[in-house]
Amino acid sequence: MLDTLDYYGQGDDRIAVFDWTGLQNLNSPNCSECSNIQFGGQLFAGVSFYYGEGFLAAQKHGPIPLGHECGAAGLSVGSPPPASCPEGGIATNGDDITQVSQANHQIWGATTTEIAQTYSSGPSPEVHQGAVFWVIGTESFDTAGFFTLTGEGYVSPRHEDLAFPAMASGGSSAADGGNGKAIMTFTLSGNGGPTGADHGGFYPSTAYGRLTSTSNGLLNSVINIADLGQSPEDGFAEYAGYPGSTRPRWGDYSNAIFLPNSGGRIYFSTNYIQYPNCTGAAFTLTLGTCGGTRDGFANWGTSVNFVVP
Repeated sequence: MLDTLDYYGQGDDRIAVFDWTGLQNLNSPNCSECSNIQFGGQLFAGVSFYYGEGFLAAQKHGPIPLGHECGAAGLSVGSPPPASCPEGGIATNGDDITQVSQANHQIWGATTTEIAQTYSSGPSPEVHQGAVFWVIGTESFDTAGFFTLTGEGYVSPRHEDLAFPAMASGGSSAADGGNGKAIMTFTLSGNGGPTGADHGGFYPSTAYGRLTSTSNGLLNSVINIADLGQSPEDGFAEYAGYPGSTRPRWGDYSNAIFLPNSGGRIYFSTNYIQYPNCTGAAFTLTLGTCGGTRDGFANWGTSVNFVVP
């Protein structure tokens, strides 16, 4: 098991790996040998620093029909409450690791972190939500009882943000069809930063990149779009409590898994906005489905794909 250690939200450069040994003793009659089961852990200090986890990521500007009805829907507060609410951000999770996977004698895991992007033409760094990942070797644990740090690195889309990173690695032998490479998948969103890059950014989209245990980042620094988002997130959590603090929630968690004997495929799923938001008379609080493309109070969907890394 792998986890971060930033309990106080002040940033940290430590992670911990936990282990169970002797679990075969669960099979002893009446669990007579269960006292031989042991739980342990190992601290890694001085790893890639992570901080500012979980702040809201921007998204490309677009139609938000529920946002325009948030007063009538009872989502805004005040006397009188605002009738219309502005486009909000995307929740990027906290400082925990979304998913940990094990393959090729390695444990893979990632969490979100603030990233300062610096450009020669910009007056100051752009602060975005990116990801930091770690690869922990397990062969040394099998032989000597301790883990090793195989690799680590950051992922940060230029001018944009990401949320809910998940990782998986394929097998390394010809027998299971793997090639030893891995992917990181996540939701990509953004407004293009102060210059409006990428034609104004991205609606929440499914994206991924390839890497290896020692690449220290995505191979060729390339992020691939698997399913391009079609509109902004426009769910009730974006507006509830406006103009006070809101607590937007983004879809559900990302996931990735290698399937042996599939030709090297890693299957992955993240959330994105799969349909354009309707506008005008096509969306009312009594008719909020936009022709069956959404729910009245939520419009996110799940994208499922596979790739050979």
